[in-house]
Amino acid sequence: MGKDQPLELEDNVVWLEEPGNLDYVREISWDVVDPYQIPPLLAEGYRMIAFTRLVPGLKKEEWKNYHRRYFELRPTDRDSDPNGAYAPGRCPAEAVDPSTIIPGISGRKTSQCKRGR
Repeated sequence: MGKDQPLELEDNVVWLEEPGNLDYVREISWDVVDPYQIPPLLAEGYRMIAFTRLVPGLKKEEWKNYHRRYFELRPTDRDSDPNGAYAPGRCPAEAVDPSTIIPGISGRKTSQCKRGR
């Protein structure tokens, strides 16, 4: 969680890809001074699946950090490489079940993350 506030300032999750067919996504956190900063550019081959938006009306203050999250998949993840490092039975440490992602609450790892569909 960010130093100044937890996830309670999240207003919504913007899905860039349909999460229903994904076993897991990687939950990544970053702290920013500008509460409405767009998510960072990802490395080549990484896919941004979703990101959170914060509640309206927050002000950019140089001494305050806002906590943001985005959700990504990498080329080594199961949806791209089903028999690779994260074949069924394994998942990355930061993996969460997409169905558990809601504003203000950290995503959870469920049996779906390891088992697959």
